[in-house]
Amino acid sequence: MVGLRAATARAIAGAGLHPSLSIHHQSRGEALRLADDLMEPFRPAVDMVAKTLWEAGDTELTPAVKRQLTRMLSLDYQTANGRTPLSVCLSRLTNSLAKAYLKEVDKLDLPRPLIPLRDEA
Repeated sequence: MVGLRAATARAIAGAGLHPSLSIHHQSRGEALRLADDLMEPFRPAVDMVAKTLWEAGDTELTPAVKRQLTRMLSLDYQTANGRTPLSVCLSRLTNSLAKAYLKEVDKLDLPRPLIPLRDEA
């Protein structure tokens, strides 16, 4: 989760936003509340990798397990522009949020879920 949070914080800074802003998370002295808000749609990617590791018997947080968890940042998501790595999706999301604050757009640039919510034919 740390890798996802850090990548989200980098994307926030890259979009010119301040990471202590918040959409949903309440202040508890936490400097990365916006990162906590914006990484929510991507949590299933971490869960999916963690579940696979657990099922393979990797129950300790070793350097090898950490590397595999970090690889989830390169998982592809389906977007309006085709398949895109999660790290690029974070950048697009934060840039669209900055534009939404400036009233230049009226919706966020979110990818389709990595894990389908229902059967899609």
